[in-house]
Amino acid sequence: MPCCTALHLAPSTSCSGYSVSASECQRCGDCCSVRALPDKSCSLDLLPTRLLKAVVNTIAPFVTELFNCSLLSGRVPEVFKAAYFMRCIKKADMDPTDPRSYRPISNLLGSSKLLERLVARQLLAYLNMLGLLPQLQSAYRPHHSTETAILKVLSDFLLPIKY
Repeated sequence: MPCCTALHLAPSTSCSGYSVSASECQRCGDCCSVRALPDKSCSLDLLPTRLLKAVVNTIAPFVTELFNCSLLSGRVPEVFKAAYFMRCIKKADMDPTDPRSYRPISNLLGSSKLLERLVARQLLAYLNMLGLLPQLQSAYRPHHSTETAILKVLSDFLLPIKY
């Protein structure tokens, strides 16, 4: 794997949009920012999310370099692929001795979640910019909820009906 120490921090507009900036990693109010991550942490996290939020301004350049290295190399660090798995019973009335009564839950590292959110944000912006997402797609889009999809279907159904 190539050494990433020679990488320089790049604004999000360089490298064909496949990089993140330090401000993206620390921006307040941004759904993809460190501060928007939930306070709960995975037991595998070396730095709990609560503490990560407290020092984000200090470590943002280092996190940015790590994320840019991942994006430029096309590889996700092995440590980001780690998860803590638990089982959760599907419904309270199900038989706890039956393995089919459970569903798996995996807790990912906070850094892994952050990288995923930053990449998803840039990918959606790119797809929106080129008009590659269907207008009526509700999933993974802001201001496009299931409620708006249902209202659209009902509207299309009810408008042609005359009283």
